[in-house]
Amino acid sequence: MKARTDWFQQAGYGVFVHYLAGLQNRRDQIHSLGQETSWNECVNSFDAELFAEAMQTAGAGYVIFTVMQISRFMIAPNATFDRISGYAPGEACASRDLVLDLHASLSRWGIPLMLYWTGDGPRGDAKAGPAFGCGGPVSTEFVRKWADVAREYGERYGDKV
Repeated sequence: MKARTDWFQQAGYGVFVHYLAGLQNRRDQIHSLGQETSWNECVNSFDAELFAEAMQTAGAGYVIFTVMQISRFMIAPNATFDRISGYAPGEACASRDLVLDLHASLSRWGIPLMLYWTGDGPRGDAKAGPAFGCGGPVSTEFVRKWADVAREYGERYGDKV
């Protein structure tokens, strides 16, 4: 099993990016450069090519990028999330698949992409949180629903991440 993780040690350092609606898309946050748009516009404005070039220039051996954290806003489409949460496509999950774009851009430089999202689901969202069963003791139903969201991404991205 160790051979599967040797690359991680050999990669040296990497970059962890929290790309979140509450950081990149709130006028009062420095990360947003004073802008506030729809989540789709925010995700669409991310320049994956420029980012990948900057990661290569910085010497990053890998990138960890946040898919979501606490809220409903995700950086890629997920029909399972939409179905369970009751949100229409594009309301919670971005229409653009930023994960695939990041993979394509980073892989040109040989930089592996890893994804991060919270295990407690969209607990901060008034609509999605209850739909998933967030907020109380962890239930089998919550775990099944949240695992189904992860499964959709896992099947889509395979060994790309």
